[in-house]
Amino acid sequence: MNVILIILVAIPFAVVLMNAALNRAARRWSSLPGPHTTPFVTGALVNGTAVPLLTFASAQPGDGIADTLFGSLYALSYVNCVVFLNWFVFSVTDVSMHVHLLVEIHRHGTIRPEELHALYNKSAIIEARLPRLLELRQLRLEDGRLYVRGSAVLLGARLLVPLRRILGIPPRPQDAQDPATAH
Repeated sequence: MNVILIILVAIPFAVVLMNAALNRAARRWSSLPGPHTTPFVTGALVNGTAVPLLTFASAQPGDGIADTLFGSLYALSYVNCVVFLNWFVFSVTDVSMHVHLLVEIHRHGTIRPEELHALYNKSAIIEARLPRLLELRQLRLEDGRLYVRGSAVLLGARLLVPLRRILGIPPRPQDAQDPATAH
């Protein structure tokens, strides 16, 4: 089998495994950078190893500088697409809340934590999301009770639970432990 093909197939697996290992280490030892930095550290490590490997493996005798440069650019593009997908899947469950908090703070210029909590708490989240879920027909309201109507989003959420476990992320935010006590 072609060495380039083996490397290309191995990269996604290496990214997920490396990110999982780094994330678990970051959660175990609080002296390391936080778990949300692990996709970026993984990206840097994979770029530093896979891009040179792919460039070297694809080099042919007689290749000019342009051929080598284009091979490196292709390798860089492929690796970073995989790294981006890893980051996206890793952070998809947290990014919405983070972005919302940043938007609220930016909108107000400055805000006290107590004020932010009043704007963005469980009640505020439910009030904002329920109408959208009903409008999108993912929920239905019948006799004062909510029912799940569509299963596509639920299926996606269920598929992310094992992935979160692989990456060492608690399946539900309330299951997270304080990093200082998680030894």
